[in-house]
This record gives sequence, structure tokens and C-alpha cells, in this order.
Amino acid sequence: MDRSPYAALPRRKKPRRRESDGNKIMGRTVQSFNQKLLSIESEWAKFRRVLRKEDQELLDDLFSLAKYHTAPTSYLSTPNPMEPIFMAILIELLKEIRRLRTELQTREESSHGNP
Repeated sequence: MDRSPYAALPRRKKPRRRESDGNKIMGRTVQSFNQKLLSIESEWAKFRRVLRKEDQELLDDLFSLAKYHTAPTSYLSTPNPMEPIFMAILIELLKEIRRLRTELQTREESSHGNP
């Protein structure tokens, strides 16, 4: 009787399903950056609650700015997920500063040309 050369090897176990918050998940062992960002945002919920209404909106806007860069930050492997979040926010804020500077320069140039 022919035996497969692989018969002596231990059989591979099927991946186990784990439950997290009542949901069955399977597959990834590392959170995606989107998941990390949502998790961090929920960790800041208590801080957000004690802010004034207008500051709550600003905090929400900051997290929204970070969401523009979820794809590039997925490639960065860092033990501190706040680093890419802050960098993404800074990138968006710098873009806004540049846009405003350009707009201001355009207005100044047009006002100097028209008496």
C-alpha cells in the first residue's frame, strides 16, 4: 500500500473563530488602520464629552482629517498608531494653510491692481 510522504506530518488545524463584542470574526490578526482609528476615536469619547460643543466639533474634524490618509498609513508599521494619525492631520492642516496663503496672496495682488 502506497502512503503519501505527507501522511506523517501533523494535520493543520482549521482557524478558530473568536468572538469580540458578540461578533464572530475570523482572519486578520492585525487590525486595519481604519479599525485602529475608530478604536482610538472611541477611546477619546470621554475627553470629547467634557469639551464645549464647538470644541467637540473641532475634535471630530481632526479625526475626519486623519481619515483622508487611511490608505497610506496602512503601510506604516508602528507601535504607536497616534503617530500616523497626527501626521495625517498635520498634512491636511498644512494643505489648508497653503490654500489660504494662496487665496490671500491673490486677493492682495488684485487689490493692488485696482485702485
